Amino acid sequence: MKLLNKKAYTLAETLLTLAIIGVIAAMTIPALKNDAEERKFVSLTQKAFNAISDATARVETKHGNSEFWSWSGYATGNDAYKDDDSKKNGGPNLVRSWYKEVMNVDNGAKLSDSWGIAINDLSGQSVGASIRAAATFVTTDGMCWEIGGDSGTKNAIVDVNCETGPNIAGIDIHSFNITDDGVYPAGIKGTNFFGGAVWNCTGYVIKHGKMPWLKTPMDKCPEI
Repeated sequence: MKLLNKKAYTLAETLLTLAIIGVIAAMTIPALKNDAEERKFVSLTQKAFNAISDATARVETKHGNSEFWSWSGYATGNDAYKDDDSKKNGGPNLVRSWYKEVMNVDNGAKLSDSWGIAINDLSGQSVGASIRAAATFVTTDGMCWEIGGDSGTKNAIVDVNCETGPNIAGIDIHSFNITDDGVYPAGIKGTNFFGGAVWNCTGYVIKHGKMPWLKTPMDKCPEI
């Protein structure tokens, strides 16, 4: 009987194969991670846009077109949070209470700080604003919302994962403008506030379904 002469891999060949696999993994795993992060945050941003659009339509059904809403009961700045009642109820904001009636609010959710979540831009710099715990409600899907009329801008700010981070406008924090003819992502229609064009990232995400700044570092989002 003739025996087959089988040749085994040498240690050097095995180590070389493992090294090649390691290089390929090092090149592909970060890209796959970034893709997963992008899909997650884009999906949450779209979900938030749908939620605030639906809520606005429901509030308008009950209280009339947003063009005729009175925001005069909304105190801006420190005046909105100067007493215990304002802190408990999120400021004297009638419109905010309307939204809380039609959205799935988690009444047991607590935020850690009276001034809430500081907001940074894509470069890591503060935009000079925060989602203030005293003016914020949390929905059962884990999103933090602030409805307000600061600086004459009627808007809804959302942190899609509340305090988890990274707390960056354009990634997990977004703004939607409440206009006379509907809700629009900031940058698409309406006047931006605090930090100006930093909020255009929201419009870019909704329009293009992408967050390219998660893959390529950017100081600001691309033109919409």
